[in-house]
Amino acid sequence: MNLLIIEDEFIVAKDFQLFLSQQGDYKVDIAVSYEEALEKFQNNTYHLAICDINLNSDKTGIDLMNEIGKTITIPKIYLTAYSEQETVDRAKETNPHAYLLKPVNLEQLKIAVELVLDSFYSPKDTEDSGILTKREKEILVALAVGKTSKEIADQLNISSFTVDTHKKNIKAKLQLNTIGELVNFAFTNKILNTAS
Repeated sequence: MNLLIIEDEFIVAKDFQLFLSQQGDYKVDIAVSYEEALEKFQNNTYHLAICDINLNSDKTGIDLMNEIGKTITIPKIYLTAYSEQETVDRAKETNPHAYLLKPVNLEQLKIAVELVLDSFYSPKDTEDSGILTKREKEILVALAVGKTSKEIADQLNISSFTVDTHKKNIKAKLQLNTIGELVNFAFTNKILNTAS
């Protein structure tokens, strides 16, 4: 899988690149500006964009993902220090698959990348597709990257009560008791790898 990290701090980008390159069958490129990222997208095929929101220019990572979204569909993970609702709302318009706050824990980034790639590129209509509904899988992905019920509810435009109901249903279907067990199950059994 080809990943593009868009991060204006070169040392941070190199750290992410080195770490992710060691985690799986990933070819990881770096772009340190809006313009460089556009050029890389024009000349290469990527399976995931990992994008900082502040690119230290008049164009943001959100602007970049809006521009890229006009021609290609690609899953995206935002990495940012911005947690204000206005920024989150702007990011939501690009349909991100994850929104991680800096400083980013590398293990959390690894989990987010695995889940996003598994859920976005998983084959359709396989034998495991009946285990969880699409919404339950979305909630499982969000739980695995450390989101709270309220954050999941806001992201999916549903109530916290509905998120909690889905969590109970997921636990019952998988016969598990804790959120930790759910996250562990998602990885060890590749549940998101075989269903969409």
